Amino acid sequence: VGTAYAAVPGSTSADFLKLGIGPRATAMGEAQVGLADDVYAAYWNPAGLAQLQNPEAGFVHTQYIQDIQSDYAAYVHPSPKWGSLAGSVTYLNTGKFESFDALGQPAGQVGASDAALSLSYAHSLFKDRRMESELSLGVTGKWIQERLDTVSAQAYAVDTGLIFSPGKKFGEVLEGLKGGLMIRNLGTSLKFDRESFSLPRSVTAGLSWT
Repeated sequence: VGTAYAAVPGSTSADFLKLGIGPRATAMGEAQVGLADDVYAAYWNPAGLAQLQNPEAGFVHTQYIQDIQSDYAAYVHPSPKWGSLAGSVTYLNTGKFESFDALGQPAGQVGASDAALSLSYAHSLFKDRRMESELSLGVTGKWIQERLDTVSAQAYAVDTGLIFSPGKKFGEVLEGLKGGLMIRNLGTSLKFDRESFSLPRSVTAGLSWT
């Protein structure tokens, strides 16, 4: 299920955090919070990282219109005993564009970019291998920066998520079902000059069946 809406101009900052990551997620309309089961779970729902059995790495390059480019890289290292640890980096570059001063006169070209560094940890709170049931918790800490020409602003945020797989614990009819809950971008605001702008916070829930 997806929601389309128009944001009030200037109501939030760091909107590059909402662009979405990974070809499968994009092809599925970004319905991933209840499915996340690969390295890209670091973005969609860090709790999904606890399901991984082997190390994984992911790289995404996206070419948008008007010379806007986005790059994402992530790596996750799972441990049966200690849980899964992952790191990721996101970078968005808008290229060069014309700028104007307060009087409306041309002031040459400037550039703008956005970046985020993330560290994620996930662990199973409950796991029954025989019944294939599992409850996982994941947390991501983020450092965020937006830059316009020579001016920049920074913020810190936390994502947290849960994924529950009932397996056969409540009967075979629920086998293959997973449910997820994700709270994203709880943290400080980005402050440019005298104005502060909140991060794009969201709460998302989803179900998947395989």
